[in-house]
Amino acid sequence: MNIYEQLLVLTILFILSFLQFRGFLYGIIHYQMNKSAYKKRKKHKSFKDWLFFTKFRDVIPKGCIRFYIFLIFLHIGAAAICIFCSLLKCSQSLGPMLAKYIMYFDYSWIIILALLFWTRGQKTPYDRWITKKRGMKPKKHK
Repeated sequence: MNIYEQLLVLTILFILSFLQFRGFLYGIIHYQMNKSAYKKRKKHKSFKDWLFFTKFRDVIPKGCIRFYIFLIFLHIGAAAICIFCSLLKCSQSLGPMLAKYIMYFDYSWIIILALLFWTRGQKTPYDRWITKKRGMKPKKHK
């Protein structure tokens, strides 16, 4: 597998995992919030807010945010390692092996997530694993 094939595989895997997990996170957001609150938070969203969900940090579980950020940096780091190894010609087997392991990792977490939230109905049962937060947080008094 040459460097172009490695980067193509890693790019396709990145796009698939990125879209899959973002869809899952948006499902959590819509499960936790009503339409009005979602629209209010969605206003004036920058690229950083869109990419890292900074306006929805209190709604999404911390483990999900950490895993999402880990996914982003894992795929970018793997692509950088493949390019670095190709330029230095350090190991011909490291790049293909890394792309293969990233593929196995992505498929495994997608299957695990699908099994955890699988149902026969249309709606994803987020309430099975995520508790719904009701109401606003109390204000801190001085």
